Amino acid sequence: MTETSYIPADFSILRNTLYGVGFHWTPMTAPMAGDPGSFENAVDAFDVPRFVAQVKECGAGHVLFTTTHVGHHFPLPHPVVDAILPGHTCRRDLIMEIADALQAEHIPLILYYNPGVPHARDWTEASGYNLDDKSTFTGNALAIVRWLAEHYGRKICAFWFDLGWNFPGFPWEEMTKAAKAGNPDLLVTYNNSIEVYKSWTPYQDYWWGEGVRLNFVPRGGKLTPCGLPWYNFVDWHPDYMTELRCGEWMITMQTRDLEWPTPHPEEITKFIRRFQAVNGAVTLNLFIWRDGQIYEPDLAVMREVKQRLR
Repeated sequence: MTETSYIPADFSILRNTLYGVGFHWTPMTAPMAGDPGSFENAVDAFDVPRFVAQVKECGAGHVLFTTTHVGHHFPLPHPVVDAILPGHTCRRDLIMEIADALQAEHIPLILYYNPGVPHARDWTEASGYNLDDKSTFTGNALAIVRWLAEHYGRKICAFWFDLGWNFPGFPWEEMTKAAKAGNPDLLVTYNNSIEVYKSWTPYQDYWWGEGVRLNFVPRGGKLTPCGLPWYNFVDWHPDYMTELRCGEWMITMQTRDLEWPTPHPEEITKFIRRFQAVNGAVTLNLFIWRDGQIYEPDLAVMREVKQRLR
C-alpha cells in the first residue's frame, strides 16, 4: 500500500446499521454496589446473554466494545501481552463470547483499542514506549493488534483505535495491514480527538468521530473534510469529575452515585438521522455496570429511540 494507492474498505457494513451502541467496560467500571473486586472476577461474572438481550432492546445495529483502555488490561487471554508484561490479561475470552453471541444475532462488532501509553506506567515502561528509539514499542503494538485481528477474524467488522500512536515515524501503513490480518474487509480508524478533521494518516477507512454533543451537524457532503465516511462515536454524559470537556465515558467508583440525565429520545433520533442523511453511522456510548448490565436510564431512552427508528 502507498499513500496514493490505498483503497478504503467498504463502509456499508456500518452504514447499513444506522446506529449502534458502545461501551467502555474496563477495570475502572464500577459495580452497582459494594467493592469492585478483581478484574478477573468481573470478567468471569459478565453475563453475555443478558448483555446481548439488552443490546437488542436498544435496537442497536452494531456494538463497539473495549478490548482495553488506559490501564492496558484485557478481558481475554493474549499471549503477546503476557510475554511483554504478565498480569494484564484474563483466562476467559469475554470478547470472543460477545462476538459469537452478537454474530448469532447478525449484529456487527467494533473493537476499541487504546495502546495504554503514557497513562499506564508499568505498560509504558515494559512495552518500550519510554525509549528514545520507539522501534521496540511499535513492534509490540503491531504484534498485539495483529494477534487480535487474526484471533477474532471476521467476527469483528472494525477497529476503533484511540490516541497513543501519534508520534513521528509511527508505521501507520503497517498497523492498518496488521489490523486487517484476519479480515481484509475490516474497517480501521485512528482517533485524533474530539471533532477534529485532520487525520494522522490516509491509511484508514472512516472518520473516528469522537463527540460529546448531540447538536453536532455533519457538513460538507457525503464525506468529512478529511475525505472519510461520516461516523460519530458520541457520549452524552457530562463531565462531573474533570474540566476537560471530553465527557464521562464510564461509571467509576467516584461517579456511580451521581445522577446521569439522558437526552430526550427525539434529540437522539434527530442526531442519528443527520448522519443517515450523509450516508453515515453513529455509535452511542452508553454506561454499563461491572456485571454487564446497561445503565437503566440509558437503556430506557434507547428503547424509545428504537421505537422511533426501527
